[in-house]
Amino acid sequence: MTRQPIADWRNQPRFLRQIYEQLDDHTGGAGPEIIAVYLQVLPERKEAMIEALVAGDFAALKRFAHMAKSGSLTLGLLRLGALCETIEKTLAAELPMPDEMASAIVEEFEAAGTLLAEFAKE
Repeated sequence: MTRQPIADWRNQPRFLRQIYEQLDDHTGGAGPEIIAVYLQVLPERKEAMIEALVAGDFAALKRFAHMAKSGSLTLGLLRLGALCETIEKTLAAELPMPDEMASAIVEEFEAAGTLLAEFAKE
């Protein structure tokens, strides 16, 4: 069986500011604090996903992807959220090769962290 590439997650914008602004409005201006918490847990989530992938623990990988998806989409990080959703909804046999997937996870988590850290400085 040929493994399929992760579907169209790369076509999503990395960040949609309007989503973040809605969150900030709905939380009475707590957006910066939410970003700070997100940035704190981001490395843990990335490492947990990589460890689960390397161990072949696809149930854990999907669980961690679900957690990362929720926080990412809430903040407007659409590309990382779409990657995590794709991982969450894809059968283990259909996931890309582990090296390709690990690279995508690292790339998107680091890009999201850098983007939010820069955004938080504004």
